[in-house]
Amino acid sequence: MVFLDLWSGYKSKKLNDLILDKMSEALDAEEKLSETLPRLAQAVANPFLRFNLEEQSQQSKNQVGRLRQAFGLIGEAPRTKYSFITRDLINEGEGLIMIEDPTVRDVALVSEIKNLKENEIMTYETICDWAKGSGRIELAEIFKQSLSEEEGALGKLDDLSKVLYKNISRQA
Repeated sequence: MVFLDLWSGYKSKKLNDLILDKMSEALDAEEKLSETLPRLAQAVANPFLRFNLEEQSQQSKNQVGRLRQAFGLIGEAPRTKYSFITRDLINEGEGLIMIEDPTVRDVALVSEIKNLKENEIMTYETICDWAKGSGRIELAEIFKQSLSEEEGALGKLDDLSKVLYKNISRQA
């Protein structure tokens, strides 16, 4: 019955509560990514991937600011909620740094970072949809910008991964 007690607080949740939860998870994720991405950038061999990760780190810092602005917009103090998915993916990525072959390491890291980006896209899409559904159009617009940035970052990673995959397939 402990499992049921863990989720019992969800019975009375309203849409605005869910928005705050998602925003809190997104804030945790972006803060953690802004710390982690520079370490990952130092571990990669490909200069284009390194630049991409450094760019994404700055993007995460900007999104932290945007999340804080969004909390203020709805009259709430910024708060974080542990983002299990993001932190698991980050831990996996940090483990991949240990791969000795730099080409294999780059391919593995770009794949893991693509997973992170896809999770961020899903989070921002959800917040946008829920904000629109609750009539918070201004809030949705803030997150639409973050969503657009994440989709752009994923597109760049897709292009970069194709080049990296070609390089690794030549070695195989």
